[in-house]
Amino acid sequence: MATIEYELLRDFSELPKVRQTCALKTNGIKITNIPSLGLKISKLLGDTSPGFKASKMDFASNSSSNTITEVMKSLHGVSQEVLKNLSHALELPWEKYLGEMHEFTAPSKDQLCIVKSGEVISPEWSTLTLAVNTASPDSALVIYGAALSVFSEGIIPTPSNLDISSSLATNDSILGSGDWIIYYVCPNDDVFYTRAAGALMSPLSCEEYESRERVRDLTVAC
Repeated sequence: MATIEYELLRDFSELPKVRQTCALKTNGIKITNIPSLGLKISKLLGDTSPGFKASKMDFASNSSSNTITEVMKSLHGVSQEVLKNLSHALELPWEKYLGEMHEFTAPSKDQLCIVKSGEVISPEWSTLTLAVNTASPDSALVIYGAALSVFSEGIIPTPSNLDISSSLATNDSILGSGDWIIYYVCPNDDVFYTRAAGALMSPLSCEEYESRERVRDLTVAC
């Protein structure tokens, strides 16, 4: 799995490396040196325990700041930088960039959970899964999900049910053997897919409107 520093991801210096992950059909990347994430993770662990699970929509509309919201926002921010790079790497003619189809304040199925080290991690349907080990809280594994396979029209392969667990097991020795903070990043609920236009927010014709399907209802683009 390719390793990219967060700031180099942000300024697109490592875009060639992201393109390579798509070309080689690897299952994700590792992001290091994520600023301020470690402190927020430490606060989260003080307020929660393994087994904790929360939906983004339980907190996204809450104007008051709290530890759970701050961690969700931070991880979602990391996902935005990954999605920006993937939009350029895949170069598909979407109506919107991937980041615009994954907004923090928009209704979606994003989830945050804490999983004890060694326990099975559920491979939820998502565009990306971010996994942060509590022993190395300034780094995150970003695992490509089934929705990304739809967005990329098969360039990114549909992950197997073992992808999350196998990826985390492979990187345990690198990231540490603590518990896992898992964040599932899902498309906005109003994102649709049509054969003619790919992923989009508003279908372009009456015929496409009638044949549209929500990305969340698809496993692969066919």
